[in-house]
Amino acid sequence: MIIGVDFDNTIVTYDELFHKIALEKDLISKELPKTKNHVRDYIRSIDKEDEWTKLQGIIYGSRIIDASPFPDVKKFFKLCIEKGIKIFIVSHKTKFPYLGDKVNLHDSAKAFLKNQGFFDKEVIGFEEKNAFFELTKEDKIERIRKLGCTHFIDDLPEFLSEKSFPDINKILFDPNDNHTGEKLQRASSWDDLIDKFKLSKVKKEKYFESNEFKKDVKNLLEKSMIKEGFRIKPLEGGKNNRVFKIETDNGNFLLKAYFVHSKDLRNRLNSEFSLLDYAWGFGLRNIHEPVSKDEVNNFGLYSFIRGEKVKEKINQGMVDAAAKFFVELNKNRKTDEAKALPEASESCFSIEKHLELVENRVMRLDKILSDSKINQEAIDFVKQILIPKWKEIKEKVLENIKKQDISVDEVIHFDEMVVSPSDFGFHNALVNNNGKISFLDFEYGGWDDPAKMVCDFFCQPKIPVHLNYFTSFCNKALDFLKDKEKAAIKAKILLPVYKIKWACIILNEFLITDSNRREFALDKEQNIDERKSKQLGKAKRYIQNIDEYLNLS
Repeated sequence: MIIGVDFDNTIVTYDELFHKIALEKDLISKELPKTKNHVRDYIRSIDKEDEWTKLQGIIYGSRIIDASPFPDVKKFFKLCIEKGIKIFIVSHKTKFPYLGDKVNLHDSAKAFLKNQGFFDKEVIGFEEKNAFFELTKEDKIERIRKLGCTHFIDDLPEFLSEKSFPDINKILFDPNDNHTGEKLQRASSWDDLIDKFKLSKVKKEKYFESNEFKKDVKNLLEKSMIKEGFRIKPLEGGKNNRVFKIETDNGNFLLKAYFVHSKDLRNRLNSEFSLLDYAWGFGLRNIHEPVSKDEVNNFGLYSFIRGEKVKEKINQGMVDAAAKFFVELNKNRKTDEAKALPEASESCFSIEKHLELVENRVMRLDKILSDSKINQEAIDFVKQILIPKWKEIKEKVLENIKKQDISVDEVIHFDEMVVSPSDFGFHNALVNNNGKISFLDFEYGGWDDPAKMVCDFFCQPKIPVHLNYFTSFCNKALDFLKDKEKAAIKAKILLPVYKIKWACIILNEFLITDSNRREFALDKEQNIDERKSKQLGKAKRYIQNIDEYLNLS
């Protein structure tokens, strides 16, 4: 078996990058969906074909380093190489852009592969000589033939259907289900392809109980120069990932296995690891020390923090400790190390973006399928209670913002942005015997609006912080900002907006991708309807006091 794989839109996804850079160039509006095809179609519709061509040159050239690999593609390559299956990358790509800067696109593609660890023997071990970038479509087909590929994976059905294409197994990579009518074999994710090629002996749901998992952990420990014996103990974690205590003769470590999904391209591992690396490097010690990571299996290895979950009622001292931590995290925010951090997962830098973020979450709930009694109950709650309350809040927020003479689309200056843990609160904290609080879970962290951090801190439903602490927290946590009063005013106005956001998050159980993430994180099976019923009850109770937050604003 010899497998050939296309490069663009098969190994690497550009959707978010096309949207981001088109926004930078002021070619599209923020509301346009974040897909390459939507960006392309819109730019062409306004008769700017040359701008589209230039944009492609930028993204496939100098900015390709900011693109992302599809989830599990690295794992697919590594498993093939470990099993001795020949695998090649064969792509059709011009050497230089038709318009714009003269950047070698072949070299840029190889730089992406190198940066992602494809050529690193300790990461994947794919040989650079096995990556071919051909100047024409005909050359690409001829290369596939010469290599003797028995299978070829590509995202373009028209290419796989070419008359001159070899008579081999053709697999259409279609993560967005754009080509459901095609008669070709289809795969919607690289996880699907791992199953199709039977590359793993272990079913995905049994992986964390298998010897394959233990082998992967052993390899990561050895990479971290921890070569003695080890023991793995599952821990109760969050709702998104699996966490384990790794006991070794060199001490104890925390292993975090991050959820990935073909419909959710956020790189939680790199976001958390890079933010912790930045914070630890500048002396913060009430956090996990990042030790090592495995980007193929999406593992992060961290120092182990002893402590208990916060159970007691939140008091002023604890709120002050959280504020102090946030200030410490931002002491070095103007350094190059801080500037290299990504934006937070749902970063918002204008009132418009805050409202758009929550509007999108509310609208997502419109996708709940009415295929069960509990789902119908959720649909009724969303339509009869949540949406009317959201409309009321949105109208009030816009009224209050206008009174403060703040423009809805005003983007905050970089000096007013902060390094945010995101999802910051006592639900993501441990307290030791001496009362010292450590803060955890920065996988959504990065650059953000301080008002959003404040809102999430007070609106997070698991361990709520009373609004009595709002003023003191803002005074201490935002003290380093030039205009801390404006940030606090915005946070106060946006509080009810974020109450709606968290109500939507509680209902994530009813959405397919989010439900899959929950199932990934659970240690044992639970009845899905019971989980949904529990979450719906929480959402109903959670918004009962929402008027307090609206009145405060």
